[in-house]
Amino acid sequence: MAKELAEARAQILEADPTAIIANHAFGMYELAMLHITNDDPDMKAARLAVDALGALVEGLRGRLDEAESPLNERCMASGSCSSSAPRPSRRRQKRPRPRVMQTAMQAKRTRTTEPAT
Repeated sequence: MAKELAEARAQILEADPTAIIANHAFGMYELAMLHITNDDPDMKAARLAVDALGALVEGLRGRLDEAESPLNERCMASGSCSSSAPRPSRRRQKRPRPRVMQTAMQAKRTRTTEPAT
């Protein structure tokens, strides 16, 4: 058993890491499709797999060699990434508030600044 494990390890170490990572990314896409096309679809599980695919493809943009184009197509088809999106910034960006929240906050400010009659 130890000999077989050592041989398997040696094969993995000889393989192109890009191919192994791309294979895992294709597996994420296939996992999402299995959950979506099941008789009882599990959209939460599918979304997790799609988001994982998007994070991997976007995070490794420009480093996946020939696997990048087909992975990008699947990623875009699933809606988890865009074809020309820049790499995400490491700094946390402030999200814009939804319009409903903005309106509610403005109304609250107006009530608190009006003089009592």
